[in-house]
Amino acid sequence: MARRNDHTRDQIKELAIDAAESILVSENISKLTARRIASKMNYTVGTIYLVFENLDDLIVHINARTLDLLKLRLENIISTHSNSMEKLKMLIKEYVAFAHDEKQRWITLYTYRKDDANNLPGWYLEKVSKLFELIEQQLANSVENKEQKNLQTRARSLWCSVHGICVLSVSGKLKATGISTPNEIVNHIVSLYINDCDRIKGH
Repeated sequence: MARRNDHTRDQIKELAIDAAESILVSENISKLTARRIASKMNYTVGTIYLVFENLDDLIVHINARTLDLLKLRLENIISTHSNSMEKLKMLIKEYVAFAHDEKQRWITLYTYRKDDANNLPGWYLEKVSKLFELIEQQLANSVENKEQKNLQTRARSLWCSVHGICVLSVSGKLKATGISTPNEIVNHIVSLYINDCDRIKGH
């Protein structure tokens, strides 16, 4: 059993997140308990609660890592495409791919709710905002009327639409809608937004 002074507070925090992620990815969130995390770290349960308020707090930090991983993948798409609308299409497809590639992370990110869900830390909400900004920027580059409120609404509407596709796809229920693959409907949804953007540009 490791002793508390074997690692700094920050190191213990990282060890706990690493251990929790390992359990989450290989199994699922229902298997995530403080006892299992502590055992994997080779520390006591009490040590975890020295660096996290509770299990909710730890999961928020796991989800923050997931947001960072998703943002990195989306930024890589942006850096490899020049056309804004092509970027938008590829961003959405990459998001769907991420949901499948990192299924347990993605499920935890969007289904787990803190007991006090309305009190998420500001640094976490900032990460969420940065993801939306990636979509908003591609819409802004394609629309002459760049009213911020309008762009935010469009970006979030598009994101919510794609999120619904991911939920159906990851849960294996997409085929029940008569659609064979996520990309089939993603292409349709993005085309609708492209046409809407073109309409706005024409006014």
